[in-house]
Amino acid sequence: MALRDIANVTTALMNLIDRSFRVPNNWPSMLPVPDVMAEPPVRTRSNGIGMFLYHVTENPHYKNLPATGYDTPPVRYTSMALTLYYQLSAFQAGTSGENSTDGLMEQQMMSVAMKALHDYPELTDSTIVIGAENPPTMPITDPVFPIDIIGRSNRFKIVYMPVQPTESLSYWSSGDSRLTLSAYYEVSVILLEPETTRLLPGRVMDYNVFTFVSGHPRIFTLSNEISFTSPADGRTRTLILQPAQVAPAAAVLPTDVTPHTLTIQGTEFGRDAYIRLTHADWDEPAIPTSSWGQWGSATEINVIVRMQAQTESTGALVDVLPGVYGAQAVRISTKIKGDGTEWQIESASNTIPFAITPRIDSLGVPAVVGASATVTGHLFSRLVSGEQRISMTVYVGPDRLSEVTVAPAAGEFQITADNTFVYRLPSTVSSGVVLPFRIIANGTESAPLWITTP
Repeated sequence: MALRDIANVTTALMNLIDRSFRVPNNWPSMLPVPDVMAEPPVRTRSNGIGMFLYHVTENPHYKNLPATGYDTPPVRYTSMALTLYYQLSAFQAGTSGENSTDGLMEQQMMSVAMKALHDYPELTDSTIVIGAENPPTMPITDPVFPIDIIGRSNRFKIVYMPVQPTESLSYWSSGDSRLTLSAYYEVSVILLEPETTRLLPGRVMDYNVFTFVSGHPRIFTLSNEISFTSPADGRTRTLILQPAQVAPAAAVLPTDVTPHTLTIQGTEFGRDAYIRLTHADWDEPAIPTSSWGQWGSATEINVIVRMQAQTESTGALVDVLPGVYGAQAVRISTKIKGDGTEWQIESASNTIPFAITPRIDSLGVPAVVGASATVTGHLFSRLVSGEQRISMTVYVGPDRLSEVTVAPAAGEFQITADNTFVYRLPSTVSSGVVLPFRIIANGTESAPLWITTP
């Protein structure tokens, strides 16, 4: 149901009108059959009927037709649906003077053409004009479709457009010599032939129908809870971070695991949903290891974030470094096929971003101004194939410490191992001042901490 050339549509309409003039009851036999042309007759100054295509639009109801294969881009392999807009008009200039009948002749021609478009509102491969004859009495049994589009299941619907008299004036430009009697029609749907599909889906070997009582899992929020002691009043404050900004827990769990607990809230998790993690540096998604643990309900999943995860396909361990990750809830449903075998169907939720932050296990404070101190935590440096995967900066108050590869001077820090670095306070800091200590790694910031300068 497609064609390559929209001129074939115009030809079919012209054939319909032309053969309607050849029906003895429609047109006097003593008058010649008017010419039917694809231009407005007034523009060519030729006597006859014009079926003029003046506008084309894309039909919105067919914009999302599915492609038949896997070729890309898929829009190239689906038919483009068009609606064609025509202006039907007549022109006659055979007589002159007071008794001129040119206007009446135009109206007579328009009557025949409009009746034809009314009586045959849909054109197909088998549409013929009943009663049409070639002189003297040879019936015309050929379809109105041109030979190029016969046998391709094309179907054109013709609809009269009720254009208001004042609007019809705009269809005639100021260069035309006179206003001409016209009628306006819409022809649809014209499907332009797509490109030939090269990649086809495989053959379906087994058909089954399954009922899913529940919907797909969906994540609403990811959050975590952290606590810190305020340097202002010494009171413990608790914050809920949303989206989550959680640090991975050490191998040996501390007494309070709250700062390392990731809470996923949503719906339709079921009892056997698991978490799928994604990261820009990973070649494939990963899932938590058994050490992450998992508890919750159909609307909430809780896990303790660990320093490693495992790839979903091979189980190989990957480091969970500071940075932005994506979390997805995945539920596996087991269905029984018609032959009695089991079929596991995966239902995956939307992906929500969250942050893995640097972890500070101990924050050393210099004993005196100018002395160094050591900070321990989780993965301050990690080199893979010669590329540094962790970009870290350290701030003490408003001052940014400069990273060096030798023993640090004032206002500098040196990474001495994956999990430790040594720093010295800037020389500009005052003694006995409370300053925030911040580590920013791969765009994520450590939990709130403060030091009091010596």
